[in-house]
Amino acid sequence: MTVETINAELWLDDSDSIDLYARAWTWLHESAVYGHSAHRLITRARAQLGLT
Repeated sequence: MTVETINAELWLDDSDSIDLYARAWTWLHESAVYGHSAHRLITRARAQLGLT
């Protein structure tokens, strides 16, 4: 399996590495927010940073 990071391309050929990478994407997918929820999260983050 070939995967790309921000600055490199990785070749994962052992099942432990592939499983870890797949779990990482699952974690990201489960924590993602969209639509109104995403807008609310961004608005709160901007307020905390004093950017509103």
